[in-house]
Amino acid sequence: MEEKIEDIFKEIILRNFQKNYVKLKEIGLYPGQEMILEYLVNYEGVTQSELVSFTKRSAATIAKMVQRMQEKGYLTRLIEPSDKRMHHLYVTQKGKETYAKIVALQKQNDKEYATLFSEKEKEQIRTFLVRIRDYLKGENNEKNN
Repeated sequence: MEEKIEDIFKEIILRNFQKNYVKLKEIGLYPGQEMILEYLVNYEGVTQSELVSFTKRSAATIAKMVQRMQEKGYLTRLIEPSDKRMHHLYVTQKGKETYAKIVALQKQNDKEYATLFSEKEKEQIRTFLVRIRDYLKGENNEKNN
């Protein structure tokens, strides 16, 4: 029986998660925190509600992640002087150093995966994955139906 595309995706996601979980744990992060750290490096001063919008996770989940990352010294929270209820998030030096490790990990993963395919195959895979992603996002549905 031929494997279904969705089952293959699920297994790829699971195995990639497992591989990265070990490496992130060595760095000192839990899965998902690397995404928050990367976002904050690129958009310092955002609020937790902006992180909720970006990650599509619940406010409670983001609040807990931010709290843990702050406790570990990866980021800091500053109160908005004009609205004491609003906090802006900034990456600390430790967070920036950890982000550099994340970038190195991502480059290593890309390098490993790149060895599996020729340049033409990589472009085909990228094209197929973008098409699937755009379909799931609701884009180009008319074009592909």
